[in-house]
Amino acid sequence: MKVLTVDPIKEIGTPAEIVNLFGGKAQYLQAIRELEAEIYSAE
Repeated sequence: MKVLTVDPIKEIGTPAEIVNLFGGKAQYLQAIRELEAEIYSAE
């Protein structure tokens, strides 16, 4: 969640606003897990 407070991400909105863009905290965390999986699976 700390990543939501650094530039340039914080320019998108507050952490709460960003999480709400994903539909809530659970959906935000799921999106992060999926992104991590894609990043680490790339060869």
